This record gives sequence, C-alpha cells and structure tokens, in this order.
Amino acid sequence: MDNAHRSAMESYESAIEILRYHVVPVRIVTQNVSSNEMLNTLNDGLQLRFNKYSTKIETINCVTILRKNRIAQNGVVHLISSVLSPYSYSNRNLMQIINQNQDLTIFSKMLEVSRMHQSLKETFQTLTVMVPTDMALQRFPQNQLRRILSDETLSKAFVLKHILPTPICLSAVTEDQYVKSLADSNNYVKFSCDVKHTVTAQGNCINNDLKLSSNGIIYAINFALSSEEGKSALQIMQHLGLSEFVQIVNIAGLAQTFENFNSLTVFAPTNKAFRCMNPMEMYHIRSDPSAARAFVDFHVGRQMMTAENIYDGKTVETFAPGKQLRLQCVQNEFGVEGRRIHFQTVLGYNGAVHVVDHVLYPPTISVEDLIRKNDSFSLYAQAMDLVLGASPGGRTPFEFCSGVHNTYFIPTDYAFRKLGAVELNRLFGNPTRMRQILDNHRAGRILPSALIGTRQQYEIKTKNEIVRVSNEDDKFMVNEAEIIETDIITTNGLVHVVDDLILPQNRRRSE
Repeated sequence: MDNAHRSAMESYESAIEILRYHVVPVRIVTQNVSSNEMLNTLNDGLQLRFNKYSTKIETINCVTILRKNRIAQNGVVHLISSVLSPYSYSNRNLMQIINQNQDLTIFSKMLEVSRMHQSLKETFQTLTVMVPTDMALQRFPQNQLRRILSDETLSKAFVLKHILPTPICLSAVTEDQYVKSLADSNNYVKFSCDVKHTVTAQGNCINNDLKLSSNGIIYAINFALSSEEGKSALQIMQHLGLSEFVQIVNIAGLAQTFENFNSLTVFAPTNKAFRCMNPMEMYHIRSDPSAARAFVDFHVGRQMMTAENIYDGKTVETFAPGKQLRLQCVQNEFGVEGRRIHFQTVLGYNGAVHVVDHVLYPPTISVEDLIRKNDSFSLYAQAMDLVLGASPGGRTPFEFCSGVHNTYFIPTDYAFRKLGAVELNRLFGNPTRMRQILDNHRAGRILPSALIGTRQQYEIKTKNEIVRVSNEDDKFMVNEAEIIETDIITTNGLVHVVDDLILPQNRRRSE
C-alpha cells in the first residue's frame, strides 16, 4: 500500500469509501465475466473494469487478480496484488479527463486541431491513450511542435500513434507484446517487461500511474511514441545520420531551404558514399559554397515522391537549372540515375528523404561521344555508320541515341571479332542484318545492375526482341554475353559493356 492509500485508510470516512470500492453487490466468478466488463461497486456510482488477457492474467482496474473464485457462504473472494483506488476511476470520458489535467495541455490541443476530441468523447470502444506530458512534448524543436499544432493532418498522424484500440494493463505485460495503434496498419507499439517487472513502451519506462475513464484507460507518459510528424527534410536527414550530406547543405547555405521549401524530395547519399568520393572533388565542394550548392541541387527534386508515385521512366526536375533526375523501378526495387534507392522513405512535413548508396552526378557525355572516343568500340561505331548510311535519305542524326531512358549493351571490338573474319565481313556487307543485331543491344528503359538481385534474372524488351539479364553472384549476363563493365551513366541512358554480341534468336538457331 502506498503512502496516499495509507493516509486515506487512517481517515474513517476514506477507509469506508475505499472498502466499498472493493465490493461488488453480486457474486462474480471470473469465468462468467466477459473481458472489459464494467462492474458496479458499493461505492455509489463508481465501477470496476475487469479484463482478461491471452497470457491468462486477469485484472481488475489493471490490478492483477492473484487468487480467484474463493467461494464463501455469503459471496466470492478474489485476492488482488494491490489496493484499488476509487480516485483512479472517473465516470467522465477520455477527453474530459485529458482536458482537466494541467500537465497534458499540449496533447489536448493536438486532439482539438486533429478533430479527434469528439471521438474520444463519444466512442463506445474501450481505448488506451498514451498521453505525452507537456514536459515531454516541449523537448521537440519549437518549429516542429508549432507545425504539428497548426496542421490538422500532422496532429492527427501524431495523435493516432498514441491511441490503442484495446485496454492495456501494465500488470498483464509479461513478455514482448506488439499492439497496433489507430494509425496506419504498419504502426505498432512495443511493450516489454524486464526481470524487475518494469514495463516499457518503445523502450521507455512507463509509470503505473493510470486513470480509468468511462470509455478507456489513460497513461501520462514522459516521452512521445513518435517524433516524425512535423519534421523538416533537414531534421529527417539529421535523424538518419546523414551528417556528411547535411554538412554540404550547410556549406551551400541551403539549410533554410530544407527547413521551409514546400514539397521536395531529397536523394541523400550515405556517409559511406562520401568516403568513396575522389578526395580532390570532396575538398572542392567543402571549400567552395557555389560548388557545394551545385552538388546539393542535383540531389533534390522539386516535388514530393514516395513509393506510391514513383514509376519506371519518371523524370523529376531538380534544383539544378535544366537538370533532371531519371527514376527506375525494377521488380519493386527503385533507383535514381542508375543508383539504388534504399527505400525506407521518411516523410517530413515539407518533403521526402530517400537514401542512396552513391553520390549523383549530372551526366556529361552522350552515348555517341562515349562510343566515338573509345577505341574499344570502333567496330560498333562502324556498324552504326553502316546502318545509318543505308537509311533512306542517307545519314540521319544518331538515332540509336534518341531519348534519355535507354539501356545500351555495347559490345567491344573483341566481341565482334569473335565472329571470325569471314562472318564479320559478311555482316558488314548486310546493313539490314546489322540493324537487327544493333537493335538487339538497345532497350527503351534504364536497367541498372544494382536493381537486379543476386541469383535473379529479368527480361527486358530491346528494339528487336526480349533478352534476359541475370545476376549470378555479381556476375551479370545478357543471354550468354557477360557484362564486363556496368552502369556507365550518359545523357541518353545507361551503358553496359558486353564481351559478346547479343545475337537475335533466329540467328542463334541457324548457327
């Protein structure tokens, strides 16, 4: 018995009131009582809440029933673990109790802003509300707290994560237990109990200081179950530990932009990605604010993008003038400019943050320039000239490089020479046949190697037919040709270098 109850018992009137609260004027056998049933007591107007749990624990007002159903001549006796306090129960509803607690004013305001206050007044469902105290919420950055309190959507998202659709009694928590909140289907609150019977929620200790209402249970907690709502893109990056990128943002003088610009998407490289950068380049962006700004601008899109509105081939305007980012989606894996997105999207009030495993660079070379300037691709260049020269009207613009969402499987000169001199001469004398083969090396979408998992394969339609791209322990193949260099990003798309020609199916069958 705690000091408050001991003092109350020393007063005759209070002792009578407490004793009456322990007596129900009917015989109660626990197996005949439903979970969450309200029982009238001899203390006029006050009730007890009975609960059963899957752990076989039964509680009365969240106090454990240790020994139950002891039948006597004039009633039934249940031994409980502590004194029941009539002061812990109120006939008022959840909202009334929260409003009358001077330590819960901020959460009360959130309930009003989110329009959830009426639900807590009128619901017939028994809820558990984990209410952060004013002191807990005042630990939030003031800008973030102000945004939550002024936005219905943010307030509602925060509030719903603190409301559980079932009565939770701490005395019934004996092992890890996950309880879904009223927020989206993926939001759970984890309750745990250690060897000292200390109960935690999301790793934070909960005091067994509860208030029972007519329609639920309230716990005043000194922490918040969520801190994501109202965060800016900058705060999210800080929370994710993307310290290198945040440092470049500050050097570029863009911190306020990431705090206040509405509806943006950040593709933020990991700290490891920065460690893989060229040291001289890293020094340049750290010492030159204009270079830092150009670097950051290419990593930021001018609209909010999540998994729901990203599709393969989508482009988004960046903060860098005239520059776009190209997005990829392959078998539910997402990429940007050929780099894999670690799709643990974190949404802030003003944007989304996606983590990427490489820094992103605006492409500076076209596929045609790449081929023309590399002696290893001289036969491929000759083959293109042959096909284009045989086109009606003579040589046209480099049609093999039209568009920006392409994958090119470029064969080396060695790959051509594998055909042998006779077959190679015959092929260069047949522009129609050469076009078929070249068309088999270009697909109208970007297929990065990073999006093809180990021991997976993916079929992609080229300009001629479907080919199969596979990954065997980081050895990438296109049909029977090995990709010897992957993911060269260009203005026209992505280049993979192959060591063999990807011959059309009918050609392989004839051979």
